[in-house]
Amino acid sequence: MALQPDGSFEWQAPFHPDVPLPWLDAEHDVGPAVLQVFKDGPPASSSNPRRIPLAYEFLSPKQACAAFSRGVGRPVKYKHNPTIEVRVKIPRGYKDQLVALEQMYALGRSDPRRQPPYFAEQKLEDQVPEEAMKLWEGYRGLEEYAREVFPLEEAANGLTWMVEDNYEDRTYTHNEVTNGETDDNASYGEEEDDDDGLTIGGGLGTSGEATPARKEETWLA
Repeated sequence: MALQPDGSFEWQAPFHPDVPLPWLDAEHDVGPAVLQVFKDGPPASSSNPRRIPLAYEFLSPKQACAAFSRGVGRPVKYKHNPTIEVRVKIPRGYKDQLVALEQMYALGRSDPRRQPPYFAEQKLEDQVPEEAMKLWEGYRGLEEYAREVFPLEEAANGLTWMVEDNYEDRTYTHNEVTNGETDDNASYGEEEDDDDGLTIGGGLGTSGEATPARKEETWLA
């Protein structure tokens, strides 16, 4: 999810914009679900107890962007891109997986009926989210993630859009969009405000490393 110069967000991915995909907040929901499997085993009613489609939402990229937009309170648009762009260093094995995703979802680029099921079997896709709910009901949906977690992660990377009002009245510089930096010479046309406000991610002009996302969770209280 990339911040745009006009303050909106854009998500680029190789998925067909209208074909639903299973969604899971791995950080929040995998642990409780796996723990439940260890404690009680797979759901008794599972047709295939060896494979559980662990996902709690089934949204197309367009629907996912709509949910994300409700969470961050800003426009979010989807752009189909057959190439997955990665701007940070990742392990070689993970890169190979991304290349495999590009190749697999290229099959449904023009015809949504040809896009392969994410879980490899349509039968498993049809069990989302019922099977996962039998293991763990306290999941965190995409809209909740966008509202409560995504701003903290962005703040930890040095961005400050989440504490700015009237974002429609300003234009974000190239550095702010790509690197999370602030252009000290930019003129945003906003009035000076002497009131002390909430500072996230170490404040303007900092990298955010001094305030990692975990520490910023107190902001939600």
